[in-house]
Amino acid sequence: MKSILKPLFGIIVCSLFTVPTINAAIKTSAASGNWNTAATWTPSGVPAAGDNVIIASGHTVAVDASKSITNVTVNTGGTLNWPTNSNKTLTVSGNIVINGSMYINGDLSLAAGKSVSVGNNATLTWEPNTNNAGGATFFTNGTESISATSHLIIKKWYDYTVPLGSVISSNFGNLTLNSLGAGNSIVEWNQSNWFQTRTVEGTLTIDNGWITLDKSGSISNTTFNNVVLNSVNSYLYGHSGTHASSFSLSANTFTNNGGTFIGLHNGNGNINVNITGNLTTTGNIKLINNSGVANVSSGNATLTVGGTFSQSSGDTRFIYNVSTLNSGIYTATFNSLAFTGGIFMGQTGVNVTGGTCSLNVTNDLSI
Repeated sequence: MKSILKPLFGIIVCSLFTVPTINAAIKTSAASGNWNTAATWTPSGVPAAGDNVIIASGHTVAVDASKSITNVTVNTGGTLNWPTNSNKTLTVSGNIVINGSMYINGDLSLAAGKSVSVGNNATLTWEPNTNNAGGATFFTNGTESISATSHLIIKKWYDYTVPLGSVISSNFGNLTLNSLGAGNSIVEWNQSNWFQTRTVEGTLTIDNGWITLDKSGSISNTTFNNVVLNSVNSYLYGHSGTHASSFSLSANTFTNNGGTFIGLHNGNGNINVNITGNLTTTGNIKLINNSGVANVSSGNATLTVGGTFSQSSGDTRFIYNVSTLNSGIYTATFNSLAFTGGIFMGQTGVNVTGGTCSLNVTNDLSI
């Protein structure tokens, strides 16, 4: 009898302590609506921890409650966002795939070492509720793959001493940058030459921000597809401070809608700017600029525009340096020049003895 009861008892004990396996569900949006509404999903029911979530084409789903899931995919034509000023957190323990639109205007927490894919023509907008290092795990924990035709929009950043490229493991597609501080003041955001290795393969747009490409002297040849300065609140500096040698900035087109572009600011060194297509400006352009620092800004500047340099307003001065008597020389070569308004000067300052500056227009000149 004992030989029968012992095995039977073992079977009963094992069955009492065996936990049934629960398979993770796949929850796909059935309609636009709030995340925490059962009818938003098929099969019906709010996604639970461990589930995989898909936002289908044509649907917009808002994260209206703090939830945990495994993977999330936003299909082409779908949108995932948060209600305005939301403090709700979506915690993702797996991977993120964005082929539609994701507007992170709440909080998203991503586990370490997970992948983030931003696909062709997808849009990712970053404006988190918790704007600190702990709230930036989407970037700091993720391994990114960003399509050349995608659009990444940074509305604000948790620390403007941390370059964007230092926490992203991919090149960029189209990139829009803002650098707003307290009271919406514009704060300088030094990229520490990361855009030379994490290239922008689409259009770099500076919206309400002040972006400096480098201050270390390590920049040598940085290339963008297109550059747009959106407004009077848009600032782009190539290098701030002395550069020990020469560096080049290149783009297919450059559009300055009232903003400010400075190639080399308050330092020695030489700069070459090459625009293969058109350069259009209604703002300020200075290849070398000195705001009052003595005995610097003695380098040379070269600007080449393969298309048309067009200016209808604003202020263009290839070299602006009134703080020294030995500023360098400039060489500007345009295929065509169309000047209809504003200030256009080769040099403000005194160039080095014996230096010769030149402005060359290959084809049409219109003033």
